[in-house]
Amino acid sequence: MKGHIIVGIGIISPTWYDSHPAVPTWNYSVVHAKGIIELIDDATTARVLESTIQQYEPSLLEGDGFIADDYQQKLAKGIVGFKIVIDELQGKQKLGQHRNQSDQQGVAQGLSLSNRADEKQLLAYMMKNNIGLGNK
Repeated sequence: MKGHIIVGIGIISPTWYDSHPAVPTWNYSVVHAKGIIELIDDATTARVLESTIQQYEPSLLEGDGFIADDYQQKLAKGIVGFKIVIDELQGKQKLGQHRNQSDQQGVAQGLSLSNRADEKQLLAYMMKNNIGLGNK
């Protein structure tokens, strides 16, 4: 079984580059994971779901609960929990490293002005890892 984990992806406008001619392209960081899928039991799946909600939206678990118990039970019938025992990882980053300094700075500026969540995430990743920002 193969899987992909995309850390960040964003379309890069040719107007952000100082160099011309240019065309639209993508910047991305991706991990390809290969391994064996193992199904997990219903109780473990429920614990994983609860811990995920606890991490990302804990208010849903407070009080009487956001989702009624009978509705949760109905939804649970359609959820199949699994884990992947990974035996190989491959990673790639295409974040404009090959572009000149002014092009990289233009991309960083363009991404900083974006209202798109995926492009903001991509810029945050680039900044955290100091890649493709044109500051070298």
